[in-house]
Amino acid sequence: MASRGMSVLAISETLSSKPETITRWVKRSAEHARKVEDAIAKDIETPKVEMDEAWTFVQKKNYQ
Repeated sequence: MASRGMSVLAISETLSSKPETITRWVKRSAEHARKVEDAIAKDIETPKVEMDEAWTFVQKKNYQ
């Protein structure tokens, strides 16, 4: 729900939980995601990075 843009208060009301509990869950899941990413992506070499989406954003903003 948080990844879909719901606020902590909205999630807590939906799940009938305290906002503090939701905040704790979000922090724990973020830490877990970081650990998973570190374990999976630690030996990946990226010789080329695609910037299509970033360029589209910059182009739309018309920075020059």
